[in-house]
Amino acid sequence: MRPKIVESVTPYTITQTLITDCSFVSSLTVTALYERTFRKKLITSIIYPQNAHGQPIVNSSGKYVVKLFVNGCFRKVEIDDNLPVSKTGQLLCSHSKDENEFWVSLLEKAFLKVMGGYDFPGSTSCEDLHVLTGWIPERFGFHDDGIYNKYIQLDNYLFVYSFVYLFICLFVFGELNVERLFSRLESGQEYGDCLITIATKEMSDEEADSLGLVSSHAYAVLRAVQLGTHRFLLIKNPWAQKRWKGIFINI
Repeated sequence: MRPKIVESVTPYTITQTLITDCSFVSSLTVTALYERTFRKKLITSIIYPQNAHGQPIVNSSGKYVVKLFVNGCFRKVEIDDNLPVSKTGQLLCSHSKDENEFWVSLLEKAFLKVMGGYDFPGSTSCEDLHVLTGWIPERFGFHDDGIYNKYIQLDNYLFVYSFVYLFICLFVFGELNVERLFSRLESGQEYGDCLITIATKEMSDEEADSLGLVSSHAYAVLRAVQLGTHRFLLIKNPWAQKRWKGIFINI
């Protein structure tokens, strides 16, 4: 096997393992989707060293630098290529399903170095995407049961599949204009103006299992689309497991 930093930038090979950083992995997933869709080096451009074409390359010394937005400016975070593995040699950190590339694991290591280490307690995609890109986050929250239930009823529920991509967190006090919000999601996705993730509320084991979702868990949004009166989100679980079991399951 000839290791490479990046073999192919795609959201579909990124997998979370034991580290409790679902919001970071979902954030990484949506940046990979953006780079793949719009051919703009949003995420691979922050890994060094690079070749003459701006592609990250393997450093024989095992030393790397990752550019992250921390405390108001972009900073160089120095890491090495030592990664946590099990007794059987399996990676315990997040990784690409392509065993030949290591950009996912290196970016996670740099991020967790800034955050204190692999015993990371978790955060939100708002914070994580800001660190990865420097983009200003916008957050909306459906914490009030009345707003949440009205949103579901109005939308005939959001289609949830085993993929995730774009980024939005929300804090809304009062009434939420669902039509305007979803229009922003569709437009932002089409023109590359935003990255979107979502997160679930805290649920009982029975409720989570009946839906095929994970309680208090971040997902990446791969697509937002309206079909007739129905609005759908195509999402990806960073675990790359568990499928949606609710309405529209057969779509």
